[in-house]
Formats: sequence, structure tokens, C-alpha cells
Amino acid sequence: MSQGRNWGKCVEIVSKILTELSTELSKTKGEERRSCFCARVDEGKMFYFFGGWVRDGVVRGIPDDDIPDLDMRIESRELADKFLDTVRMCGMVKSSVRDAEGYGLLKIVLVLPGSDAVYPIDINYPHEGADKTKMLCDFTANNLCMGADGSIWTRYFPGNGIVGESKQSWLGTCLRDATNKTLRWMVPKFYTDDSQIKHFKLEDEARRVMLQMEKRQTKMVLKGFEFPEDGTASSVTGFMLPTPE
Repeated sequence: MSQGRNWGKCVEIVSKILTELSTELSKTKGEERRSCFCARVDEGKMFYFFGGWVRDGVVRGIPDDDIPDLDMRIESRELADKFLDTVRMCGMVKSSVRDAEGYGLLKIVLVLPGSDAVYPIDINYPHEGADKTKMLCDFTANNLCMGADGSIWTRYFPGNGIVGESKQSWLGTCLRDATNKTLRWMVPKFYTDDSQIKHFKLEDEARRVMLQMEKRQTKMVLKGFEFPEDGTASSVTGFMLPTPE
């Protein structure tokens, strides 16, 4: 009989493996690199989870089988490689693709011990020459991340900051928008500023960003998210997609 997914169990196992590997790696670094690496390990931010599972599973309590995948960030290519090698040796890997989509992304499908449920995981890691536009966070509801200890924080603070917003109140804004299924852009306004785009000759990059954001907006709308109708801003940065004619 097929078993349903248990993302919480998957996160627990992945976190345990990565915590052990991080500790081992920290002992092999030279003094200069070791201080930075160890600081991240000690802060619990050498790796973290973000995206749909944090937004829908943790914050909104959506059933695990309705969450298609898990997004992760690992702050070291070396650690990401060692993680893949370890889960392979444990017989937990059903499939994997390195540097997927042309940037630092490891797409992996795990099968946990004693279960036949599959767990697709996208692991983002540092990658030289990566397309930075792919790293933009689109909406406040998607700006949440969670550490192995269950603590939640935000991945990005908008461009020049927001008047009156502390990091704690900004976290509250993102949590409310995720809970209320509210869409609020947080992409830098630069990408819709024609004068800036032409001045820096970034037409292709801006066009690519716009196409990406159109797809992401459609995806979120299909999930039932909506732009606010209560008079609050639908963008915290000024970025907006052109209104279709």
C-alpha cells in the first residue's frame, strides 16, 4: 500500500544529515575560511528551507500530499555535494540532476527508509556565473524561510528598506500575506524603470525578469492568492507587471 508524504519527517532527516556534515566540514577548513563557515553552522544558517513548503505546509497547514516539492538553500557547493553523496550511499536517491536549469540547483528525488513515498527537493547553492535574476524573490508570501530548529525569518529585505519597517515587522508582513493568501510584489522597481533599463543596457535581463514574474504570478493566482483589495499597496518596491491591454 502506497504511503503519503510526510514532509516534516523528510525535513528532520535531511536536517540531521546536513548538520552532521556541516560540523565535520567545519573541522577541515583553514583558519580564515573556518571562522565564516563555523559562524554559519553555529547560527543554524548553513542551510535552510524556503518556498512553498514553508508558506503552505508550515504557515498555512496545508496537507503534505498537496505540497509538490521542497526548496532548500545550502550555503556551500561542497556541502551540497557531500549531502548528495551521503544520501546516495544510504540508498535514498531515486534521481538527481546537478546544476539544473543552468545555475546552482541540485534537483533530487528522495525516498525515505521504510517508505515508498517520493520527495522531490530543489537545492540551491552558490554557483559561479549563476543567473542572478533567477534568485529574485517575487512576493512577500514567498519570502519566508525556516531553519532546522523551526525558527522562521525572511530571506530578503526589499531594496532600500521600507519606512517604518523593522526586520521583525517585515517578518510579520510576510507571515500575514502568506496566511491571508495576499500577493504583494517585492521585486526591485529597477526592472520596470525604462530609463534605468536603457541606461544600463539591460533590456534582455529586464525582459527575462518580466517573463519569469508573469509565470510566477499566474502560478500563485492558480493557488488562490490575490492582490489586496483593502487599499494596501500591491507592491512594497514599486515593481508592477504591465497591465494587459
